[in-house]
Amino acid sequence: MSTGHGHAHGHGHRHAHGHGHGHGHGRVAWWRAVPAWVRHVLTPHGHDTAGVVDGALEANRRGMRALLISFGALLVTALLQAGLVAVTASVALLGDTLHNVADALTAVPLAIAFLLGRRAVTKRFTYGLGRAEDLAGLVIVLVIAASAALTAWEAAERLARPREVTGLGWLALAGLIGFAGNELVARYRIKVGREIGSAALVGLSQGGALALATAIEHPGRVDRLVALAPAGILSFPPVVHQLLWLTAKLPLLNRTLPGMMLRTREQVAAFARRALFAGPVPDFDEIVDEIVEEVRAGGAGSSDWQNDSIGPFRMRVDLRPHLHEITCPVLLIQGDKDVGVRPGRTRAAAALIPGARFELLEGVGHWSNRQRPDEVNALIAEFLSAGGAGT
Repeated sequence: MSTGHGHAHGHGHRHAHGHGHGHGHGRVAWWRAVPAWVRHVLTPHGHDTAGVVDGALEANRRGMRALLISFGALLVTALLQAGLVAVTASVALLGDTLHNVADALTAVPLAIAFLLGRRAVTKRFTYGLGRAEDLAGLVIVLVIAASAALTAWEAAERLARPREVTGLGWLALAGLIGFAGNELVARYRIKVGREIGSAALVGLSQGGALALATAIEHPGRVDRLVALAPAGILSFPPVVHQLLWLTAKLPLLNRTLPGMMLRTREQVAAFARRALFAGPVPDFDEIVDEIVEEVRAGGAGSSDWQNDSIGPFRMRVDLRPHLHEITCPVLLIQGDKDVGVRPGRTRAAAALIPGARFELLEGVGHWSNRQRPDEVNALIAEFLSAGGAGT
Protein backbone atom coordinates (compact mmCIF):
# COMPACT_ATOMS: atom_id res chain seq x y z
CA MET A 1 0.00 0.00 0.00
CA SER A 2 1.09 3.55 -0.53
CA THR A 3 -0.46 6.66 0.92
CA GLY A 4 0.18 10.35 0.95
CA HIS A 5 -1.77 13.12 2.55
CA GLY A 6 -2.81 16.58 1.55
CA HIS A 7 -4.51 18.74 4.15
CA ALA A 8 -6.76 21.72 3.81
CA HIS A 9 -6.55 24.79 5.94
CA GLY A 10 -8.65 27.87 6.34
CA HIS A 11 -12.39 28.40 6.04
CA GLY A 12 -13.25 24.82 5.24
CA HIS A 13 -11.36 21.62 5.83
CA ARG A 14 -10.40 19.47 2.87
CA HIS A 15 -8.19 16.40 2.59
CA ALA A 16 -6.38 15.12 -0.47
CA HIS A 17 -4.97 11.66 0.05
CA GLY A 18 -2.57 9.50 -1.88
CA HIS A 19 0.68 9.35 -3.65
CA GLY A 20 0.52 9.07 -7.41
CA HIS A 21 2.56 8.10 -10.42
CA GLY A 22 3.17 11.71 -11.30
CA HIS A 23 6.86 11.91 -10.49
CA GLY A 24 9.25 13.89 -12.64
CA HIS A 25 12.69 12.60 -13.40
CA GLY A 26 14.08 15.31 -15.64
CA ARG A 27 16.10 14.46 -18.74
CA VAL A 28 17.85 11.34 -17.49
CA ALA A 29 18.66 8.07 -19.20
CA TRP A 30 15.86 5.49 -19.07
CA TRP A 31 18.00 3.02 -17.09
CA ARG A 32 18.23 5.64 -14.33
CA ALA A 33 14.60 6.69 -14.49
CA VAL A 34 13.17 3.19 -14.03
CA PRO A 35 14.95 2.26 -10.77
CA ALA A 36 14.13 5.65 -9.22
CA TRP A 37 10.49 5.35 -10.21
CA VAL A 38 10.22 1.76 -8.94
CA ARG A 39 11.94 2.61 -5.64
CA HIS A 40 9.80 5.63 -5.03
CA VAL A 41 6.37 4.67 -6.31
CA LEU A 42 6.01 0.95 -5.71
CA THR A 43 6.99 0.92 -2.06
CA PRO A 44 4.90 2.21 0.84
CA HIS A 45 5.66 5.44 2.60
CA GLY A 46 3.05 7.33 4.57
CA HIS A 47 3.20 11.12 4.49
CA ASP A 48 1.95 12.87 7.62
CA THR A 49 1.81 16.65 7.56
CA ALA A 50 2.91 18.34 10.76
CA GLY A 51 1.57 21.60 12.15
CA VAL A 52 -1.90 21.38 10.58
CA VAL A 53 -4.84 23.01 12.34
CA ASP A 54 -8.35 22.00 11.34
CA GLY A 55 -10.48 24.98 10.25
CA ALA A 56 -13.77 23.11 10.32
CA LEU A 57 -14.71 24.22 13.84
CA GLU A 58 -14.06 27.86 13.02
CA ALA A 59 -16.16 27.49 9.86
CA ASN A 60 -18.94 26.03 11.98
CA ARG A 61 -18.82 28.98 14.36
CA ARG A 62 -18.89 31.46 11.48
CA GLY A 63 -21.87 29.63 10.04
CA MET A 64 -23.76 29.84 13.35
CA ARG A 65 -22.95 33.54 13.66
CA ALA A 66 -24.16 34.19 10.11
CA LEU A 67 -27.38 32.31 10.86
CA LEU A 68 -28.10 34.32 14.00
CA ILE A 69 -27.44 37.63 12.26
CA SER A 70 -29.54 36.76 9.21
CA PHE A 71 -32.33 35.34 11.39
CA GLY A 72 -32.49 38.55 13.41
CA ALA A 73 -32.41 40.78 10.33
CA LEU A 74 -35.15 38.86 8.49
CA LEU A 75 -37.30 38.66 11.62
CA VAL A 76 -37.10 42.41 12.12
CA THR A 77 -37.93 42.91 8.43
CA ALA A 78 -40.94 40.60 8.70
CA LEU A 79 -42.23 42.29 11.88
CA LEU A 80 -42.02 45.75 10.29
CA GLN A 81 -43.85 44.48 7.24
CA ALA A 82 -46.46 42.71 9.37
CA GLY A 83 -47.33 46.00 11.06
CA LEU A 84 -47.77 47.65 7.68
CA VAL A 85 -49.93 44.76 6.40
CA ALA A 86 -52.53 45.74 8.99
CA VAL A 87 -52.45 49.34 7.73
CA THR A 88 -52.57 48.64 3.99
CA ALA A 89 -54.56 45.34 3.83
CA SER A 90 -52.33 44.34 0.90
CA VAL A 91 -52.27 40.62 0.11
CA ALA A 92 -49.09 41.13 -1.94
CA LEU A 93 -47.37 42.63 1.09
CA LEU A 94 -48.74 39.77 3.19
CA GLY A 95 -47.17 37.31 0.77
CA ASP A 96 -43.81 39.09 0.99
CA THR A 97 -44.06 39.11 4.78
CA LEU A 98 -44.77 35.38 4.89
CA HIS A 99 -41.82 34.85 2.58
CA ASN A 100 -39.52 36.73 4.96
CA VAL A 101 -40.87 34.79 7.95
CA ALA A 102 -40.11 31.54 6.09
CA ASP A 103 -36.63 32.78 5.23
CA ALA A 104 -36.00 33.59 8.88
CA LEU A 105 -37.26 30.18 9.99
CA THR A 106 -34.85 28.42 7.64
CA ALA A 107 -32.15 29.35 10.15
CA VAL A 108 -33.60 26.81 12.60
CA PRO A 109 -32.86 23.60 10.64
CA LEU A 110 -29.52 25.02 9.55
CA ALA A 111 -28.60 25.79 13.16
CA ILE A 112 -29.51 22.24 14.15
CA ALA A 113 -27.36 20.92 11.29
CA PHE A 114 -24.40 23.05 12.38
CA LEU A 115 -24.76 21.84 15.98
CA LEU A 116 -24.91 18.22 14.84
CA GLY A 117 -21.86 18.81 12.65
CA ARG A 118 -19.84 19.70 15.75
CA ARG A 119 -20.29 16.25 17.23
CA ALA A 120 -17.31 13.93 17.21
CA VAL A 121 -17.23 10.85 14.99
CA THR A 122 -18.53 7.58 16.42
CA LYS A 123 -18.39 3.94 15.41
CA ARG A 124 -21.85 4.33 13.89
CA PHE A 125 -21.17 7.67 12.20
CA THR A 126 -17.53 7.31 11.20
CA TYR A 127 -17.55 10.61 9.26
CA GLY A 128 -19.53 12.54 11.85
CA LEU A 129 -22.89 14.18 11.22
CA GLY A 130 -21.84 16.79 8.67
CA ARG A 131 -24.35 15.42 6.16
CA ALA A 132 -27.12 16.78 8.41
CA GLU A 133 -26.85 19.91 6.26
CA ASP A 134 -28.33 17.91 3.37
CA LEU A 135 -31.40 17.09 5.47
CA ALA A 136 -31.59 20.71 6.58
CA GLY A 137 -31.75 21.68 2.91
CA LEU A 138 -34.82 19.47 2.43
CA VAL A 139 -36.51 21.03 5.47
CA ILE A 140 -35.80 24.50 4.08
CA VAL A 141 -37.42 23.58 0.77
CA LEU A 142 -40.52 22.37 2.63
CA VAL A 143 -40.71 25.56 4.72
CA ILE A 144 -40.50 27.78 1.65
CA ALA A 145 -43.06 25.63 -0.16
CA ALA A 146 -45.41 25.93 2.83
CA SER A 147 -45.07 29.73 2.84
CA ALA A 148 -45.81 29.81 -0.89
CA ALA A 149 -48.91 27.62 -0.39
CA LEU A 150 -50.17 29.89 2.41
CA THR A 151 -49.62 32.97 0.28
CA ALA A 152 -51.52 31.36 -2.59
CA TRP A 153 -54.40 30.52 -0.23
CA GLU A 154 -54.59 34.11 1.03
CA ALA A 155 -54.51 35.42 -2.55
CA ALA A 156 -57.41 33.14 -3.50
CA GLU A 157 -59.36 34.31 -0.45
CA ARG A 158 -58.79 37.94 -1.40
CA LEU A 159 -59.99 37.28 -4.96
CA ALA A 160 -63.15 35.76 -3.53
CA ARG A 161 -63.65 38.59 -0.98
CA PRO A 162 -61.98 41.73 -2.35
CA ARG A 163 -60.92 44.54 0.00
CA GLU A 164 -59.73 48.02 -0.85
CA VAL A 165 -55.99 48.57 -0.50
CA THR A 166 -55.18 51.72 1.49
CA GLY A 167 -52.04 53.57 2.49
CA LEU A 168 -50.16 53.27 -0.79
CA GLY A 169 -47.25 55.29 0.61
CA TRP A 170 -46.91 52.86 3.50
CA LEU A 171 -47.16 50.00 1.02
CA ALA A 172 -44.24 51.41 -0.98
CA LEU A 173 -42.22 51.82 2.23
CA ALA A 174 -42.98 48.23 3.22
CA GLY A 175 -41.81 47.00 -0.18
CA LEU A 176 -38.58 48.95 0.19
CA ILE A 177 -38.03 47.50 3.68
CA GLY A 178 -38.61 43.98 2.37
CA PHE A 179 -36.27 44.48 -0.57
CA ALA A 180 -33.49 45.98 1.55
CA GLY A 181 -33.76 43.31 4.25
CA ASN A 182 -33.71 40.44 1.78
CA GLU A 183 -30.92 41.88 -0.35
CA LEU A 184 -28.58 42.62 2.56
CA VAL A 185 -29.15 39.24 4.19
CA ALA A 186 -28.71 37.40 0.89
CA ARG A 187 -25.43 39.15 0.14
CA TYR A 188 -24.17 38.48 3.65
CA ARG A 189 -25.14 34.79 3.53
CA ILE A 190 -23.55 34.32 0.10
CA LYS A 191 -20.31 35.98 1.24
CA VAL A 192 -20.02 33.86 4.38
CA GLY A 193 -21.13 30.71 2.55
CA ARG A 194 -18.42 31.13 -0.06
CA GLU A 195 -15.79 31.73 2.60
CA ILE A 196 -16.86 28.67 4.57
CA GLY A 197 -17.13 26.53 1.44
CA SER A 198 -13.64 27.42 0.19
CA ALA A 199 -10.39 26.13 1.57
CA ALA A 200 -6.65 26.51 1.47
CA LEU A 201 -5.36 23.15 0.23
CA VAL A 202 -1.99 21.68 1.14
CA GLY A 203 -0.97 18.45 -0.58
CA LEU A 204 2.20 16.36 -0.78
CA SER A 205 3.09 14.27 -3.85
CA GLN A 206 -0.14 12.57 -4.98
CA GLY A 207 -1.99 14.82 -2.54
CA GLY A 208 -0.41 17.75 -4.36
CA ALA A 209 -1.80 16.46 -7.66
CA LEU A 210 -5.27 16.17 -6.14
CA ALA A 211 -5.01 19.70 -4.72
CA LEU A 212 -3.99 21.09 -8.13
CA ALA A 213 -6.78 19.16 -9.86
CA THR A 214 -9.31 20.54 -7.37
CA ALA A 215 -8.16 24.10 -8.06
CA ILE A 216 -8.52 23.46 -11.80
CA GLU A 217 -11.96 21.82 -11.69
CA HIS A 218 -13.46 23.78 -8.77
CA PRO A 219 -11.75 27.20 -8.72
CA GLY A 220 -14.41 28.72 -6.48
CA ARG A 221 -13.71 26.18 -3.73
CA VAL A 222 -9.99 26.90 -3.36
CA ASP A 223 -8.62 30.26 -2.21
CA ARG A 224 -4.96 29.23 -1.70
CA LEU A 225 -2.93 26.17 -2.57
CA VAL A 226 0.37 24.66 -1.46
CA ALA A 227 1.76 21.64 -3.32
CA LEU A 228 4.88 19.86 -2.09
CA ALA A 229 6.68 17.86 -4.79
CA PRO A 230 3.36 17.36 -6.62
CA ALA A 231 2.53 14.41 -8.82
CA GLY A 232 0.69 14.69 -12.13
CA ILE A 233 3.16 16.98 -13.91
CA LEU A 234 5.26 14.73 -16.14
CA SER A 235 5.57 12.35 -19.07
CA PHE A 236 8.15 9.66 -19.92
CA PRO A 237 10.01 8.67 -23.10
CA PRO A 238 8.22 5.89 -25.05
CA VAL A 239 10.22 2.86 -23.90
CA VAL A 240 10.36 4.03 -20.30
CA HIS A 241 6.65 4.73 -20.30
CA GLN A 242 5.72 1.24 -21.49
CA LEU A 243 7.99 -0.35 -18.89
CA LEU A 244 6.37 1.69 -16.15
CA TRP A 245 2.90 0.86 -17.45
CA LEU A 246 3.70 -2.87 -17.35
CA THR A 247 5.01 -2.44 -13.82
CA ALA A 248 1.76 -0.77 -12.79
CA LYS A 249 -0.40 -3.47 -14.39
CA LEU A 250 1.42 -6.63 -13.27
CA PRO A 251 0.73 -7.65 -9.64
CA LEU A 252 4.06 -9.47 -9.57
CA LEU A 253 5.83 -6.14 -10.04
CA ASN A 254 3.55 -3.72 -8.20
CA ARG A 255 2.64 -5.90 -5.20
CA THR A 256 4.86 -8.95 -4.78
CA LEU A 257 8.20 -7.31 -5.58
CA PRO A 258 7.71 -4.32 -3.24
CA GLY A 259 6.70 -6.73 -0.49
CA MET A 260 9.94 -8.65 -0.95
CA MET A 261 11.92 -5.40 -0.93
CA LEU A 262 10.53 -4.35 2.45
CA ARG A 263 10.44 -7.53 4.48
CA THR A 264 12.69 -6.29 7.29
CA ARG A 265 13.02 -3.08 9.24
CA GLU A 266 16.54 -2.64 7.87
CA GLN A 267 15.21 -2.76 4.30
CA VAL A 268 12.56 -0.18 5.16
CA ALA A 269 15.16 2.11 6.71
CA ALA A 270 17.42 1.79 3.67
CA PHE A 271 14.52 2.56 1.36
CA ALA A 272 13.54 5.66 3.38
CA ARG A 273 17.09 7.03 3.31
CA ARG A 274 17.40 6.38 -0.42
CA ALA A 275 13.98 7.39 -1.76
CA LEU A 276 12.39 9.78 0.76
CA PHE A 277 15.12 11.81 2.42
CA ALA A 278 18.45 13.40 1.58
CA GLY A 279 19.86 14.16 4.99
CA PRO A 280 19.22 13.99 8.73
CA VAL A 281 15.60 13.53 9.82
CA PRO A 282 14.52 14.47 13.38
CA ASP A 283 12.21 11.49 13.87
CA PHE A 284 13.67 8.97 11.43
CA ASP A 285 13.16 5.94 13.69
CA GLU A 286 9.51 6.84 14.21
CA ILE A 287 9.02 7.20 10.45
CA VAL A 288 10.56 3.78 9.84
CA ASP A 289 8.23 2.32 12.45
CA GLU A 290 5.26 3.94 10.70
CA ILE A 291 6.20 2.45 7.34
CA VAL A 292 6.83 -0.98 8.86
CA GLU A 293 3.39 -0.85 10.47
CA GLU A 294 1.79 0.14 7.15
CA VAL A 295 3.47 -2.78 5.38
CA ARG A 296 2.34 -5.22 8.04
CA ALA A 297 -1.22 -3.90 8.00
CA GLY A 298 -1.83 -3.57 4.27
CA GLY A 299 1.15 -4.95 2.43
CA ALA A 300 3.46 -3.09 0.08
CA GLY A 301 2.83 -1.81 -3.40
CA SER A 302 1.19 0.97 -5.35
CA SER A 303 -2.36 2.20 -4.88
CA ASP A 304 -5.18 1.86 -7.42
CA TRP A 305 -4.87 5.60 -8.11
CA GLN A 306 -1.21 5.14 -8.92
CA ASN A 307 -1.82 2.18 -11.20
CA ASP A 308 -4.66 3.92 -13.03
CA SER A 309 -2.77 7.18 -13.51
CA ILE A 310 -0.55 5.73 -16.23
CA GLY A 311 -1.93 4.44 -19.54
CA PRO A 312 -0.21 2.27 -22.15
CA PHE A 313 0.88 5.24 -24.28
CA ARG A 314 0.51 8.34 -22.12
CA MET A 315 -0.12 9.50 -18.56
CA ARG A 316 -3.80 9.55 -17.73
CA VAL A 317 -3.06 12.08 -15.00
CA ASP A 318 -1.23 14.99 -16.63
CA LEU A 319 -2.26 18.36 -15.23
CA ARG A 320 0.22 20.48 -17.16
CA PRO A 321 -2.13 21.45 -20.02
CA HIS A 322 -4.56 22.88 -17.46
CA LEU A 323 -2.25 24.50 -14.91
CA HIS A 324 -2.74 27.91 -16.54
CA GLU A 325 -6.43 27.71 -15.52
CA ILE A 326 -5.60 27.95 -11.80
CA THR A 327 -6.64 31.36 -10.51
CA CYS A 328 -5.81 31.18 -6.79
CA PRO A 329 -2.39 31.97 -5.28
CA VAL A 330 -0.12 28.90 -5.42
CA LEU A 331 3.05 27.93 -3.57
CA LEU A 332 5.12 24.99 -4.86
CA ILE A 333 7.73 23.55 -2.47
CA GLN A 334 10.41 21.20 -3.78
CA GLY A 335 13.48 19.49 -2.35
CA ASP A 336 16.53 19.75 -4.59
CA LYS A 337 17.57 16.15 -3.82
CA ASP A 338 14.18 14.57 -4.51
CA VAL A 339 14.63 11.36 -6.56
CA GLY A 340 10.90 10.93 -7.09
CA VAL A 341 9.92 14.38 -8.35
CA ARG A 342 12.81 16.13 -9.99
CA PRO A 343 13.10 19.87 -9.18
CA GLY A 344 13.03 20.85 -12.85
CA ARG A 345 9.57 19.36 -13.25
CA THR A 346 8.14 21.32 -10.36
CA ARG A 347 9.86 24.53 -11.46
CA ALA A 348 8.40 24.10 -14.95
CA ALA A 349 4.95 23.50 -13.47
CA ALA A 350 5.25 26.68 -11.42
CA ALA A 351 6.01 28.61 -14.60
CA LEU A 352 2.70 27.39 -16.08
CA ILE A 353 0.60 28.64 -13.13
CA PRO A 354 -0.10 32.40 -13.24
CA GLY A 355 1.72 34.13 -10.39
CA ALA A 356 2.85 30.88 -8.73
CA ARG A 357 5.66 30.98 -6.18
CA PHE A 358 8.39 28.32 -6.25
CA GLU A 359 10.56 27.46 -3.23
CA LEU A 360 13.55 25.11 -3.64
CA LEU A 361 14.88 23.59 -0.41
CA GLU A 362 18.57 22.67 -0.48
CA GLY A 363 19.64 19.27 0.77
CA VAL A 364 16.05 18.03 1.03
CA GLY A 365 14.45 14.92 -0.44
CA HIS A 366 10.89 14.04 -1.34
CA TRP A 367 9.27 14.06 2.11
CA SER A 368 10.27 17.64 2.87
CA ASN A 369 7.81 18.31 5.68
CA ARG A 370 9.23 15.41 7.70
CA GLN A 371 12.88 16.14 6.94
CA ARG A 372 12.62 19.90 7.62
CA PRO A 373 9.28 20.31 9.47
CA ASP A 374 10.02 23.72 10.98
CA GLU A 375 11.20 25.26 7.71
CA VAL A 376 8.37 23.80 5.62
CA ASN A 377 5.65 24.65 8.13
CA ALA A 378 6.98 28.21 8.39
CA LEU A 379 6.77 28.61 4.60
CA ILE A 380 3.23 27.24 4.53
CA ALA A 381 2.07 29.33 7.49
CA GLU A 382 3.51 32.53 6.01
CA PHE A 383 1.91 31.84 2.61
CA LEU A 384 -1.53 31.02 4.03
CA SER A 385 -1.59 33.88 6.53
CA ALA A 386 -0.87 36.33 3.70
CA GLY A 387 -4.35 35.53 2.36
CA GLY A 388 -6.09 35.48 5.69
CA ALA A 389 -6.35 31.68 5.71
CA GLY A 390 -5.87 29.56 8.79
CA THR A 391 -2.59 27.73 9.28
